[in-house]
Amino acid sequence: MFWSKLIIVASVIFMLLIILVLFSLLVHLLLGIFANEVPFVASRSEAIDAVIKIDALYKYPQVWDIGAGAGDILLAIANYSCKNQNLKNKKIKLIGVEKYLTPFTLALLRHLFSRRCVRKKVRFKLKDAFKLKNIPKNACFFFYMLPAFLEKFYSVLEKQGFPKCIISCVFKLPTAYNKHYKLVATKKFEEDSLFGSRKKEIYIYQLR
Repeated sequence: MFWSKLIIVASVIFMLLIILVLFSLLVHLLLGIFANEVPFVASRSEAIDAVIKIDALYKYPQVWDIGAGAGDILLAIANYSCKNQNLKNKKIKLIGVEKYLTPFTLALLRHLFSRRCVRKKVRFKLKDAFKLKNIPKNACFFFYMLPAFLEKFYSVLEKQGFPKCIISCVFKLPTAYNKHYKLVATKKFEEDSLFGSRKKEIYIYQLR
């Protein structure tokens, strides 16, 4: 009798937690839309597969994902590098910056249950990207953000430093970046959706 009641209570608590998480994700989705940022939405597998095979990501000691969400991109990069014999022993720090608590918590949980090699490479920060300080120059920044966010973030880079590499998924960097960055390559991929397959691009920039 005691155990059956305990199971019922535990089940109710678990369901309430699920509802809370879903509600929190909905709030973050709406906040992202009205803040002119890419809302917290899990990256599609097609985009992830395209990103992890970009050679520029592995040329720098640090890769930062600005708006890391639940860690889809960074954990995939770490998994790919751990399985690749040429990259497995390469010292690379993968740093995810996320300001919303729910996706940050999901990222930490996924990180916790990842293989040891992945855990050693990846770290997540609960932080507003606009409050970053002392940005390392010898790093590559990854963005999957709307142009309005990218334009606003430029002021942060002006004050805190420009990384050597920027990779922007789907959206080109605004013209303000042209003073410091040049487009060196693009990578095309197709993403399936309810409305059919859509062609998209990833833009790779280097500091002038």
